Amino acid sequence: MLPVHGRWLPVICCGLLFQSPEAPSMGVDLHGDPLPSYALVRLGTTRLRPGHARFCSDLSPDGQTALTLEEWGVLRWWDVASGKEIRSVKLERGIYPIRVAFSPDGKQFLAHTDNLYMISAPPWSEHSIFVGDAASGKVTYELKGDHHGYGGVGFSPDGKLLAGGRSKGKLIGLGEAGTDELLLWDARTGRELRRLSGVVRHVFWPDGGQVVAVDGEGQLSLRRTDRDETVRRFAGKSAAVATLVASDDGRLVAVAEAGGEAPYYSARADHRPAVRVYEVATGRECFRAAGHRAALDELIFTRDGRLLAWSDYAGAVRLWDTVDGRERSGPQLRRSPLSPLAFSADGRSLLYCAADDTLQEWNLRTGSAGRRWEGRQADGFRLRYARDGNTVIAGSGLDFWDPATGERRHHFPSHRAQVERLVYAPGGQTLASLDAEGYLRLWDTATGRPCSLFDGDDTLRAWDFAFSADGRCLVVLDPRLTVRGWDTATGRRRFRFEVGTLATLRFWNQVPPDAPLDDLFTQRLPPHCVAFSPDGSFLAVRREDRTVHFWDLDRGRNVWQLADQPWPGGQLLFSPDGRTVAARGADGQVRLYGTATGTGRPLGQMPAGQAERTLLAFSPDGRLLAWQEKNTVRLWDVVAGKERGRLDAGSRDESFAFAGDNGTLAALGNDSTLRLWNAADGRLLREHRPARPDWEFRTGRCLTAPDGRLLAHVSVCPKNTRYSLRELHTGRQIGETEGWFERFAISPDGRTLAIGGAAIRFREMATGAELPALPEGHRGRVASLAFSPDGRVLASGGTDGNIIIWDWHALLRGRDAPASLERCWQQLGGSDAAAAYRASQALAAAGDDGLALLRDRVRPIAEQDLQPLRRLVAQLDAPQFADREKAVEELVRRGADALPVLYAALRTGPSLEVQRRIESLLERPELAAWSPETVRHIRVVQTLERANTPLARKQLESLANGSPAARLTEEARSALIRLQRR
Repeated sequence: MLPVHGRWLPVICCGLLFQSPEAPSMGVDLHGDPLPSYALVRLGTTRLRPGHARFCSDLSPDGQTALTLEEWGVLRWWDVASGKEIRSVKLERGIYPIRVAFSPDGKQFLAHTDNLYMISAPPWSEHSIFVGDAASGKVTYELKGDHHGYGGVGFSPDGKLLAGGRSKGKLIGLGEAGTDELLLWDARTGRELRRLSGVVRHVFWPDGGQVVAVDGEGQLSLRRTDRDETVRRFAGKSAAVATLVASDDGRLVAVAEAGGEAPYYSARADHRPAVRVYEVATGRECFRAAGHRAALDELIFTRDGRLLAWSDYAGAVRLWDTVDGRERSGPQLRRSPLSPLAFSADGRSLLYCAADDTLQEWNLRTGSAGRRWEGRQADGFRLRYARDGNTVIAGSGLDFWDPATGERRHHFPSHRAQVERLVYAPGGQTLASLDAEGYLRLWDTATGRPCSLFDGDDTLRAWDFAFSADGRCLVVLDPRLTVRGWDTATGRRRFRFEVGTLATLRFWNQVPPDAPLDDLFTQRLPPHCVAFSPDGSFLAVRREDRTVHFWDLDRGRNVWQLADQPWPGGQLLFSPDGRTVAARGADGQVRLYGTATGTGRPLGQMPAGQAERTLLAFSPDGRLLAWQEKNTVRLWDVVAGKERGRLDAGSRDESFAFAGDNGTLAALGNDSTLRLWNAADGRLLREHRPARPDWEFRTGRCLTAPDGRLLAHVSVCPKNTRYSLRELHTGRQIGETEGWFERFAISPDGRTLAIGGAAIRFREMATGAELPALPEGHRGRVASLAFSPDGRVLASGGTDGNIIIWDWHALLRGRDAPASLERCWQQLGGSDAAAAYRASQALAAAGDDGLALLRDRVRPIAEQDLQPLRRLVAQLDAPQFADREKAVEELVRRGADALPVLYAALRTGPSLEVQRRIESLLERPELAAWSPETVRHIRVVQTLERANTPLARKQLESLANGSPAARLTEEARSALIRLQRR
């Protein structure tokens, strides 16, 4: 059940919020490792946690040090005994890790990277090989070239040579004779010694003086390394070689041919692959194992060379005795697809990852299953014995195991993969996190310790999860396609039923910040199986037969159902009050259903045609339903039961949502074009096209503020990302920044935007002004963000598997508090957003004195206060050209303060001259910024909302009675709504 002892965290945060500003003290986590500045707690550990999910690793010959190479070229050294990081080095180049290794004597290391993120058309990529001193981490030299290393970059057994393959325009392993070569360098200096032509794959002879090489035609030969000379050719030829391995004593070499069924493209898909074993001394073929349908992906010898094991992509494992050339009898072994194999150091057992993601030993002497090692392995992506045989590296993370006992040497409760979703339970006492491997954890945010899930474990495999809006129910969809719901107060299971198809789980009105674009912008669900109604009384379940069943959770039974919901294109959407369901059937029809009737009879039917993609969106008050039919957006009046109008969307890839005022419909295209319509009459108000070409920046993620007035979205191009902040009902751009951004989130009060990349940056939503950034707390990048329900703390999940809870208010408070209330008043209207934040904090904490100052200096905006602006707009239609130009100049001087009046004038249908001038004005960059006085008004409302006393609420009510066209009135009304929801 959810812990109740985490209630003191909001109290602590509240105390921190109003204490005198000080530099944050450096704390430690549960394991005694230091926390970054402004961090309250770390959920997880930094020990044995690389910064990215993609990394390669190696153990030193003495087994005491581990070395990892991560994405973006980061090298880290780890102490195996304690799990602590020893040092880290950032390489100048290298994005994608390929291989990292110690030299045989442990004094040098090599790091092989691909400088492009993925392989594309030739030239595919540029590789770099870094070689350095293992004791200091200093890089000695770098080797750059066309395609180093798909043939295998590595040290010779004596450590004197460094070898790497090179291909001239073709992927190594599938090339032709004469197109590939093996490069040999002096391992100490990096000086190129010679090149051996026509080498596709190679393995070193134990003394390092010779290599067994394969050319593009599948011919094996023994080649010298001191000169380009062939010592011996092996008998026969193989098809395209996929894998080449040699026994430790150099007596045998095994070849796995390419071909067979594989999960990716195979050049010889019609060829049945075989395994061939050769004797190196004579070049004769010892035996050949054929009959494989699936492609082979793993091939290993025991240390004495007496046994050979291999596996294929179907998960089958075969054992072969190299002495008599016969296959070992016994039950057929099955491993998890794509997981590796490893023989024990004594050659008595085979270690592999079973289908249930646990490590399994196979006793080679008895031919039966042996010990099952404890704990999950997450597909066992890394599995090998250390050179001394006393340590096993296993699992998708950097995990070390004791082969004698089968137990993990270190057990740190933490995610071992990138944290992709963070969701606070209502109340903020518990945080739920889901990683890239599909494991769900619950955390006590006060202590930083993991909570036991309702099945008694601290982890649970889940495709997705969700809390109900009242926090009383947690629903999990697991890989067995079972939906389970628990009462969070008692931990008792409330319901359990089978779904019958693979899907994801989402909330209807609580879409997570890291969901895809359409889920956020239109507040609709992607193809899914399970979701709550807004009031939590119904659970909708989509089954494999394309029917959607509605479960009454109070009565615990299926009450009614919808048929013909197409998979995956069908959509289902609850109205904000939960009383109506909008659905699109397989026939393309959009229908409305009443959730209370339980009969499933449609309340209305609107022919939508056979649209390829029908997007649904309710207005915030639930009175309007919008959906897209090809290039047209159609509006339906839910109350009157008739069509309101049709809008020209211009693109079938539009995603749309109603702004918070219910009267503006905004559509964001995949090319980042933002269109705004008047929902009352269907007129296109504004169209904002991106400054960059459509092909360069494409819309990635977007997120609307809780009050529906602001929109933040990220556009993606091949080189970086661009963040933009806009007003949803006007389309006015407030801020824009380019860089590398992974995730972002908006605070519950809608006033602060958090942007996660290497570090976490903040923007003031009202002005777009930059706020101070948090220090880099994750070893990698920020992969998920979530504000607590009260907005006092921010949780970030990293690619390193850690979660950090930040006191971000302490960051904004800074060191210098305003000297007086008068100074606070001045800073509220300044351009320094951080100083204004500190001033707002000081005024809210000053009690009645601070509120009295605000009451005396800020009055509601009356209608007559806007008359000068309205006269200027009317003067745009003056008979004299000079008067019209003078009005334009004055409106430009007023800046963004004139925007509400200008947009109001456009909605009244002015003359063509006035419309042309207003549209020209709206393009002026001078209208992008509010005046200092309006900015001060926005921050005054923020101060009153933060104080939240009877006197502060009374002042907000007074300000909310001003002119509806004034920004101050709009801000005050939104603040009152948020306070009522607390």
